[in-house]
Amino acid sequence: DPESSVDARLARAQAILLNNPTLAQRDDAATILRGICRDFPKMVDARVLLADALLMEAPDRGVRPMPSEALENLRLAAVASPNPGPIWLRVAAVLQSTQDFEAARTANLPLSSIPIVSAALARYGDREQAASVLAKLDTMPITPGKRLVIVGESAELQGDFELALDRYAEACDAEPAHEDAWIRRIGLLLRRGDLRG
Repeated sequence: DPESSVDARLARAQAILLNNPTLAQRDDAATILRGICRDFPKMVDARVLLADALLMEAPDRGVRPMPSEALENLRLAAVASPNPGPIWLRVAAVLQSTQDFEAARTANLPLSSIPIVSAALARYGDREQAASVLAKLDTMPITPGKRLVIVGESAELQGDFELALDRYAEACDAEPAHEDAWIRRIGLLLRRGDLRG
């Protein structure tokens, strides 16, 4: 039964990783998990565990993190997950911990994740990297109104409601038929109890 085989492989990798692995042991667990991810590309738990293994750091045992591969596995896990929000927050945490602004700009993030990741980075106190994630919008084939909505959503998630309202209003002005801009603008005004805006 392939399903029980994958469960046994996953359990073996978990057991290795739970016992303060050496570099060789961590790499053995990662090899097992890469095989599972190859055989079951949408298996979220295996991808997240692989990312955890790749992010391990224990210099005394020779274990060094591999953030690029970890980020790619977290991205694939988030895309496959029915609840991707927590995984995108992990992506933001990894980007912030590596201080790799180029990775933040070039990370293969889907459009829907950009406000979450940029807001999380800003909340971690890393506004420069948050701006790098938002800068990805400049390279995407989206309308100016959609770009303004995403920037507004990021601001709203950070608690900067004035900036969010300004961006939603600009999106409504730029594209009066942009339904999402109006919904977000009116929704935020209602939540704030202010319909004058």
